[in-house]
Amino acid sequence: MEALGYRYDLQDHDYVRDHAFQGWQFDPRDKDLPAEVDPEKMGFRIEDQLKMGACRGHSLASGCEWNIRQEHGVEVQLSRWWAYRMTQRIDGISGDSGSTISGGLKLARTVGICREELCPYPSSYVQFGPTAKQMEDAALYKCGAYVDFKNNPGDPWDSALQWLAAYGYLDIGITWPPGLNAEFVVESFRPSNGGGHAIAILGYVRINGVLYLKVANSWNVRWGRKGYFLVSRKAFLEMLQHKYTACVGITSMSSPVRKPRVWTPGAHSLVG
Repeated sequence: MEALGYRYDLQDHDYVRDHAFQGWQFDPRDKDLPAEVDPEKMGFRIEDQLKMGACRGHSLASGCEWNIRQEHGVEVQLSRWWAYRMTQRIDGISGDSGSTISGGLKLARTVGICREELCPYPSSYVQFGPTAKQMEDAALYKCGAYVDFKNNPGDPWDSALQWLAAYGYLDIGITWPPGLNAEFVVESFRPSNGGGHAIAILGYVRINGVLYLKVANSWNVRWGRKGYFLVSRKAFLEMLQHKYTACVGITSMSSPVRKPRVWTPGAHSLVG
């Protein structure tokens, strides 16, 4: 079994609901969406959480990197360890025992995430106290508004596609089904009573004319298909229905505003 780490038992559902942006929902008039948004083809980097429960740090840092790249066309590597340990501090968790989606939201909205060079990912779990330089750098990389996809009006699938095409990424925490380790394409979601896992939904692709969400995992490029897997409409809706799932759409804007995508596919090769 690979490392997990989403603490659904400590998730602050009230915070996620109460601080979410309330004025956004799918706009059926918006037809100018790309046929695909494929992070793999764009060379987006897949990371490795090793044997630690830092999946939340990975999903948060990777998703915010993706937003910066898509909106501004620049490459920034944010610190996965900062995102994990600082989220743990907010959650009141010590030791390598995971963290929450809600704690990561609080961190990204109020403190930010410093760059990897200022807080490198370790080979084993280590504590640290944030320095003034790290805090100053983190303040440059905050997320803006977010939408609670568990409680947002409208069709969740259409909303997810539109969000990924024009607004940001989806941060989702689920109970990880053991059988999913062997599946690249997830057609249905069978929740387990086991550990939770946080992952970043970055885009969508078409397989034989059918749309699937494209998800970046944090178990290195040897897992799945170069570190990615696909989720069907049916499986995504089943994930949202499960009581332990948390799913938020995060944007770098102060409110969800449709923004241009300026990243040129093939300009960099950063997978690995």
